[in-house]
Amino acid sequence: MYLAAGYARRFGSNKLLTEFHGKPLFLHGLTELVRLQKMCSYPCRLIVVTAYDRIEELCKEILENSRKNTPDEQDHLTKKEHTVHGQNIPKDYIIVRNQGEENDGIASSIRKGVKAAIDSPMKNGGDSFSYDMFFQADQPYVKAEILLDFLNDFIESKKGIGALSCEGILRSPNLFAENYRAELLRLTGECGGKKIIRSHPDDVFTYPVEMPEFFVDIDTREDYAHENV
Repeated sequence: MYLAAGYARRFGSNKLLTEFHGKPLFLHGLTELVRLQKMCSYPCRLIVVTAYDRIEELCKEILENSRKNTPDEQDHLTKKEHTVHGQNIPKDYIIVRNQGEENDGIASSIRKGVKAAIDSPMKNGGDSFSYDMFFQADQPYVKAEILLDFLNDFIESKKGIGALSCEGILRSPNLFAENYRAELLRLTGECGGKKIIRSHPDDVFTYPVEMPEFFVDIDTREDYAHENV
């Protein structure tokens, strides 16, 4: 789930559409998630939560082009279409709007994404289990290869929660088994998944990534000026 609905009050304008190294900031992370989706050996769907028309338009364009250009890589995904806000969206991605009074913090975007996943479950067959992974759209240096290694090791761990870490500190993105959806839906305001992680320490798989740049996020104009050189 790609969370791209923040109002960027500390930045002073819509940072996600601000050009960063040649393209809108949010597209850096989205590009890596599209790559990750293609690299995974198991079905996965990308759910984008946004408050912005332009982000929705660009996401549809990029995700549709990716799907059309690589049909063989998408054969394991169901092609039946699903309607969200009047739009026909292929089952390998969903775009959800979170705006106005409903958008009262990151927890509202998490809830929107989880509800979309519940309302449109993937048909994986057998006794398969679903997982929800959350990404912030202002982290431009995430890499699909690292995320794939994290996912594979997490699945082998048999844990219910996964978190990356750097220098001993838990960082985003985080991953939750579907049995944590009830707790995710109870989050409010600016409270994210770390609250749930702290409540279940014995069920957490930690994957160390000793690359501080991987976790850089652009919160302020100062962050932007420092990184966009």
